[in-house]
Amino acid sequence: MEDRLTEVVPTIQRLVVAAKEYRVRAEESARVYAARERERYRREYARKKSVERVRALVAEASRWHESVLLRRYAEAHRSAGAIADLDAPRSEDEGSFVDELLRAAGALDPIPARIRSEEPAEPVTEEAEELLDDD
Repeated sequence: MEDRLTEVVPTIQRLVVAAKEYRVRAEESARVYAARERERYRREYARKKSVERVRALVAEASRWHESVLLRRYAEAHRSAGAIADLDAPRSEDEGSFVDELLRAAGALDPIPARIRSEEPAEPVTEEAEELLDDD
């Protein structure tokens, strides 16, 4: 046993060094994994924000289109009334209907609010465009 004792101490030292090296590698691996996960999360968050932005812009464009249609309808209603009743006075209901159309168009139109707020635009990513195409 005394002969083997001289081998025990160096073996224990090698085991301690190996355990430390393993721990250092494990910690480095955990740091690399955490960095990759943070980057993956950041990319996923940016992609989701971009998709939300595109959807909001599409909804805004749709509201604008509806407001344009209401304004055109109001103008057509005015024109039709003017042609039909060149000499007849306009009815109160007709004027209030056209006013209601124009108020509704103004409420739908997102452009005046956008001009007032001038929020900074976020870039739309190609991934967001592809996701919207898939829908």
